[in-house]
Amino acid sequence: MVPATIISNFNSLESAALDRIADEYPDHKTDLIRAFGSCCVVKRQNTGKGFYTDLEVNGQIKLPDGIRRTFGDAWLSIDGMKVGICCLLHFKEGAPATLEGYSPAGEDTSNIDFNVIGFSVENGPPT
Repeated sequence: MVPATIISNFNSLESAALDRIADEYPDHKTDLIRAFGSCCVVKRQNTGKGFYTDLEVNGQIKLPDGIRRTFGDAWLSIDGMKVGICCLLHFKEGAPATLEGYSPAGEDTSNIDFNVIGFSVENGPPT
């Protein structure tokens, strides 16, 4: 499922992770979606154990003081991975800064192209 709430230069996996993270925080969802809509991707890196997507905010969007430094967890099953990845969103100075996806099982992701890989959003970590 690819969410329709986030429109930017995010790939479908990034959009799905951000949408899931916003769903986890209903008190901040509107502010988060607005902030995501003002972001653009400036760098993507596959770390071999997950990925980092660095974001830049277009404009002066700042989230309310109640926003923590890190939001998550968005769990995604990834084609070819046994456990998948967990995604966290890191903030800097009150704005989204980095989407991190990591393999809690330490699976190798170096050959995965996160821009095109098949995935599904899960309700929590695998059991």
